[in-house]
Amino acid sequence: MTPKAYREALAALGMSQARLGRLLACDKATPNRWAMGTAPVPRAVELLLLALCAGRLTIDDLERGR
Repeated sequence: MTPKAYREALAALGMSQARLGRLLACDKATPNRWAMGTAPVPRAVELLLLALCAGRLTIDDLERGR
């Protein structure tokens, strides 16, 4: 997933990088690195965002799973 596609997916979901970071329990700078292209978007994060954008999974599902 390109940084642009990552940013577009977050925008389509109305999700901030900070919220994604909290959901994934990762360092708060990590989602920013993905957005800027200084670190690659992990495949698992790409698949998660694609499932969310396709409506196969909801943010509420993720939050309840914690």
